[in-house]
Amino acid sequence: MDFIDSEFNVNEPCASCLDQFLFDFSTRTGIYLCAAPFLSATCDVSAGCAQDCETQGCEACVEEACDATAQSGECSQFFGPADACVASSMAANALCSSSSYANFGAWLAGVGAHYCK
Repeated sequence: MDFIDSEFNVNEPCASCLDQFLFDFSTRTGIYLCAAPFLSATCDVSAGCAQDCETQGCEACVEEACDATAQSGECSQFFGPADACVASSMAANALCSSSSYANFGAWLAGVGAHYCK
């Protein structure tokens, strides 16, 4: 699953697939996306609502500075239930859990190996 070869040529299909997961763990976007196929319908909706709230709340500001504020403030009513159900799902399937890997690169490689074949 190499998306950049030794001559720095980009494997476009692989890079495009990985791009959907390239979000800092703190935003939860990549984690929620990774976990989506393993979630119940109710949990999937909950995670979607949390991400929608954060996206809409942070449209007019610098994302990194806004994410944490939105998650603990105006969007907390959505992130609490979403985090709980996603964590429960990841207990049974550690693929998407950030704590299952040493760092973001290892997580991205693991998730990419599963989703970007």
